[in-house]
Amino acid sequence: MGVNRVDTIDGRTIMDISGDNVQPENVDEGVMFHDGAGERRTGTRSTTVSADNVFFSDGETFQQKLDEGELRGPEGPQGPAGADGQDGERGPKGDTGETGPKGDKGDKGDTGDPGYTPVRGTDYWTASDQSTIVSQAVSQINTATKLTSLPSSGNVLTANAEYRVSSNVGTYQFNFPSSGDVYVRFKTGSTFSISFSSGTTYLGAVPKFEANKTYELMARDKCVAVGEVVSA
Repeated sequence: MGVNRVDTIDGRTIMDISGDNVQPENVDEGVMFHDGAGERRTGTRSTTVSADNVFFSDGETFQQKLDEGELRGPEGPQGPAGADGQDGERGPKGDTGETGPKGDKGDKGDTGDPGYTPVRGTDYWTASDQSTIVSQAVSQINTATKLTSLPSSGNVLTANAEYRVSSNVGTYQFNFPSSGDVYVRFKTGSTFSISFSSGTTYLGAVPKFEANKTYELMARDKCVAVGEVVSA
């Protein structure tokens, strides 16, 4: 039986807890106390407090400050570097970037060595030389066959023949016989493409032609001399 009041023999009260109404749920868990009846009891109130029930002076709870990252301690020392990770997969090729600005002009280069000077009679023929050669060759063709049109482009011209072509020549490939003489007088068209078959050789350089101009051509054994017909 519990004791909730102690009186002396002269009527003085030393202790009186009969009016206490403390309950176990109001006392921390594990703490011993006596109730109003003087019985020994043990508190059952949990000593763990929820972060939502702890308030700061600004009205926010512990949990709110934790969620907002405000409860951060001083920065600790830098930890050691971790091991390198594995290389990731190669990504797709990116788009081509815009063209950059034009660079500055470079310095002028050094002057090159002098070039080779061609020698007349060895490396080239003059227009006068070619005209003379053609004229001499023509004078030797006394029994040449007279023709006014060329064969189809790429076909072999007739040996020992004289062609005075009546229509302008556009796209055409001359193919001369391997032996014999051939004379051709023709005029280029406004648009043309004149070439020579494989195996043709030339007196001087490879002939060059211009539009709407008349030329004389002499070939002997597939060796060609060409001259433009000009007025004095």
